[in-house]
Amino acid sequence: MTKIECILRPDRILDVRNILGNLGIKGMTVTEVIGCGLQKGHT
Repeated sequence: MTKIECILRPDRILDVRNILGNLGIKGMTVTEVIGCGLQKGHT
């Protein structure tokens, strides 16, 4: 088994899902991320 992690723009998820499905990959997990980390230079 191989785990693949990627960060995609929301408008690309359907394209990637279709391509992976054509390759025989039947499952994926999608998590929406709004933001993380520290902002620098803003108060």
